[in-house]
Amino acid sequence: MRSAFRSRHFYNYLARGQRLKARDNLIALVDVTLRVYYLLAFQPEVVMRPFTALLALSLTACATQPVSIYQASAVPSSRILAPQWLSQAQYTGSLIIKRDTGFMGSACIIRVFVDTVPVADLAPSEKVELFLPLGEYVVGATPTSTFCGGGTSEAAVVIRPESQKILRIASGQSGDIHLQPSAF
Repeated sequence: MRSAFRSRHFYNYLARGQRLKARDNLIALVDVTLRVYYLLAFQPEVVMRPFTALLALSLTACATQPVSIYQASAVPSSRILAPQWLSQAQYTGSLIIKRDTGFMGSACIIRVFVDTVPVADLAPSEKVELFLPLGEYVVGATPTSTFCGGGTSEAAVVIRPESQKILRIASGQSGDIHLQPSAF
C-alpha cells in the first residue's frame, strides 16, 4: 500500500511540475507579446531601425557582385576540364569566363561548357581564359550538384581575331544562374 501511495504521489508531483512549466511558458509568451506590441505602438523607431538594417543586409548579402578580370583568380588546374583551349595559337581568339563574388550560390561549383564540351569548374571570384578557334559558340553554365539548383544558362559568343570576349556568371536572388556579357 505504501509503494502505491509513493508512486501516485510521484506522478502527481511530475504532473504539477509540467503544469508549472506550461504556465511559466505561457506567461513568458504573453510578456514578450505585450512588450513587442508596446514597442510597435509607442516606439516604432526602436523596432524599425534594426529591422530595416537587417532587411538591407539580407538583400545585399544575397546579390552577387561582379569582379574584374584582374581581381578574379585563375581557376586551379585541377578543375580545368579542357586543357587544349588554354594555350594561345594562330587563328584563335580569347574568351574569358569569370564568376561573380558574393553569398548567393557561393557553396556551389559552376561547370562551364563550350558547345557541350565541359571546360572548367568555377568557384566564386574565379576565371578561366580560353583561346578558341575563330567562329561562333554556345557557352553554357550549370551547377555541378543537384543540391544547388539554379538551372542552366547559355549565351552565344562569336570569337573574332585579335579580340577578347568576356562573359560573367552571376547568381540571382532566387538562386538562378545568369551568363551574360561583361565589359570589365
